[in-house]
Amino acid sequence: MVQRFLELSSLISDILLHRPSAPSMPSAINLQELQGVLVVLRPFENVTLEMSSQRNVTISKVLPLVSCLNNSITSYTPDTELGSKLKDVAVAELNKRFGNIEKFYSFPIATLLDPRFKNLHFKDPVDCSKAITKLKKLESASDQMVMQYLGTPVINFSQDPIETWEEMKMVYPQLYNESQKMFCILATSVPSERLFSKAGATLSKERNRSIKYDECGDLCKARNIDMVSSSSVPAEQIRSKEFDTELDFLEALVVDSISVVP
Repeated sequence: MVQRFLELSSLISDILLHRPSAPSMPSAINLQELQGVLVVLRPFENVTLEMSSQRNVTISKVLPLVSCLNNSITSYTPDTELGSKLKDVAVAELNKRFGNIEKFYSFPIATLLDPRFKNLHFKDPVDCSKAITKLKKLESASDQMVMQYLGTPVINFSQDPIETWEEMKMVYPQLYNESQKMFCILATSVPSERLFSKAGATLSKERNRSIKYDECGDLCKARNIDMVSSSSVPAEQIRSKEFDTELDFLEALVVDSISVVP
């Protein structure tokens, strides 16, 4: 939102000049402060998007991304008072929420087992050593196997760690098995919240409707309503009508959406 406002600031200023009752436009100093805010917040946006991905491994990225985010924020020197305060708050919150992330089991183990990262991004050598020791204690895993794996060069970040492990599974079978357990874990709850938060809202709104859909039907219907938000007839009007089947409902929704396509 801040970035979009800054990009359109000149246009917004012209519009506000022709609206006597409109709020005053932020001054040049305010816009400069917003630029500093944007510099601090942009890395958080990038990290959030990367961690919320559903198409690749995310659990092993958490520790490296937090480390890089911390380095990025601490190395930045704001030129405004607001930017300095925001930076201090951001660093404090990072340390509060992620300061002990290397002490958990899943994050450090998943990072070590990711051929793109291994032990490169650990801040605390003690925590790194403990995580390596846990790997060595895996069933049938030997010290030599773990150290041999960690001693090989890391792969490129753009490569798929799952495909890489498929190529290495005959060399490190125990580590391969553990990597399969780790890599299926999602770094955040965003993907599930996209589904279940929508389900909760849908069920409460639709509970008294004349049609009783099953839970999957409710989810599908909700997703389709969002996809045709540009419909000429509000979705609530379509939803309030009575349909014999869910297919009839979806057909009405799709037909209405097609009718507004130029």
